Amino acid sequence: IAVANMLYNDERVGSSSRGPTADGRVKPDISAHGNGNLSLDPNNQYGPGGGTSAAAPSTAGTVAMLYDAYRDMNGGVDPNGGLIKATILNTADDIGRTGPDYEHGWGRIHAGNAYEVLSNNQYIMSSVANNGSNAHPITVPSETKEVKVMVLWVDPAGSSNASIALINDINIVMTTPSGQNYEPRILGLDPTLASLEADAVRGIDDRNNMEQVSLENPPTGNYTINVSGFNIPQGPQEYFLVYHFIQDEITVTYPNGDGEPMVPGVEEPLRWDAFGSAGDFTVEYSLNNGTSWTTISNSVSGSDRYLNWTPPATSTGAAKIRVSRNGQSDESDAGFTIIEEPDFTIVG
Repeated sequence: IAVANMLYNDERVGSSSRGPTADGRVKPDISAHGNGNLSLDPNNQYGPGGGTSAAAPSTAGTVAMLYDAYRDMNGGVDPNGGLIKATILNTADDIGRTGPDYEHGWGRIHAGNAYEVLSNNQYIMSSVANNGSNAHPITVPSETKEVKVMVLWVDPAGSSNASIALINDINIVMTTPSGQNYEPRILGLDPTLASLEADAVRGIDDRNNMEQVSLENPPTGNYTINVSGFNIPQGPQEYFLVYHFIQDEITVTYPNGDGEPMVPGVEEPLRWDAFGSAGDFTVEYSLNNGTSWTTISNSVSGSDRYLNWTPPATSTGAAKIRVSRNGQSDESDAGFTIIEEPDFTIVG
């Protein structure tokens, strides 16, 4: 998994490499926070660090947790690595331009979304032969704001000097209840700045071993995901189909409770999930488990998913954060802690 390095506010760090590969494959695969992380320093000290060398380990930690979760759900059986990768890519928060891009890949990693897909069994494992096809039905529930479907396969190793590395080429098409077909979004291949920075458009992908079809405001009902073996010289080819439904709701993700500690006067980034960018967010805090609320800001841009906040000079174990927009709101599931750091004195 090739990982791009992001700041906490979802901006890509300039030193993080961009794609595509020489033959036009999407790289990086995923983005993760990797700048300003607390890490080891010389002489047994800690200090801020960063780079893809921090973003990649944080992604590896997420993968490890998903492996462990899958084992718990499936009697100790390990998942296939291709399934975990497909789940991570398809459930990422789409940042940057719509669909994949050469700066962020498929988006910012979201462990909670990935866990939800695995726990809801929103995946299919199958195989397809050359010129074969499979039709997989899925049902899109009501009030879904976006459906995302990805097929990923672990392609056989290609030749190092091949003009196109892909060996087995699978295609995916999503058919709506009314019979309308949607292809994946693909990126330009011309080696020009205008092409490489252009939005992804729907079309046939003949470069990547993963393809994603997404649709905003999908009608409720039964859809068909058609997977075809367009060119499978080394088959049959196993593949993993993962689907994810995004609802129009707000979810506070940090702090969510369970006693997370904050220090008075030390700035912290508050974070939440939401769909779309229409309307400003109002962010509030409570020091008494939600009995009363104080406004931090009522003008957070609808495209933002964070707000820097400095906790007040108080001590409490019943603090909460609430985020609201357009009649929707969510708050921390439980209280978090605001308390001064202890001052230890070593007595020899």
